[in-house]
Amino acid sequence: MSPYNLIGTPGYMAGTSGTVTLPNDAMILQIITHSSAAGGSFAIFGGAAIPVVNGAPSLILSFNHRLYSSSGTGAGAQVVFFNTDQYFLHYVRQANL
Repeated sequence: MSPYNLIGTPGYMAGTSGTVTLPNDAMILQIITHSSAAGGSFAIFGGAAIPVVNGAPSLILSFNHRLYSSSGTGAGAQVVFFNTDQYFLHYVRQANL
């Protein structure tokens, strides 16, 4: 089986702003976020801030691969949302294959 199959237990987290801690072996499938104020952004696993344009339609990032897998960062991999008024993070936790 290919190591890039996204098979496992799906999960999601939602909120307004703040830090999301993913379980170990979680792979991010999609992030949807919106900001009504200037300066909205989010960062994945401590990376550079990704801007969220205020007042624009919701920013939707979809991944169909293992680009953002928490297993490579150890337990406690985080996505931080700053100055956003909503977020939805969809992930799958890798199955024991």
